[in-house]
Amino acid sequence: MDFNILNKTAEPGPPMVDNFTLLYYDPEDKIMDYEDKKTGELTEEEAYRKDLKRRLDDVAKLRDEIINKNQARYSTEQKLKIQLNDSRNQTKHFGVLSTNQSALMQAIDSNYKRLKLLYEKIYHLQLELQKRYISLSETLEQRSEELIQMHKNARLASTALYEHKKNK
Repeated sequence: MDFNILNKTAEPGPPMVDNFTLLYYDPEDKIMDYEDKKTGELTEEEAYRKDLKRRLDDVAKLRDEIINKNQARYSTEQKLKIQLNDSRNQTKHFGVLSTNQSALMQAIDSNYKRLKLLYEKIYHLQLELQKRYISLSETLEQRSEELIQMHKNARLASTALYEHKKNK
């Protein structure tokens, strides 16, 4: 086995690191505001970025809505816990249902119904959030495949140019 393989001089090939993005990097490049432009005026890249920004904003709004519903659920659960405790105390101390007890039972029933609706709403919102994440993931995966293919083509062109320059 030859351990001096690293010391051997090999024929230099095309560069291993693609510095294409470094060659055309513009430090004065400004962040584009896609909101002001109409859809017809956008390039393909700008349209993609605008769509991506819109999707991320929708995901953020949906997450905020889920957080708000969870806070409402938590406060309703706390209120229900207090009402159930009051109901137990009144029944325990008085032994019979009073008129106040029937109003309390109606409040407990309405809070149970509200909790059920909140749980259903949270469930549906979480399903919608998962669908949006899946859609976003598929879009990003498709975009990454396109970029990888572009990079492969650029590397093939770079290799061909290098070979042409070498043979000249």
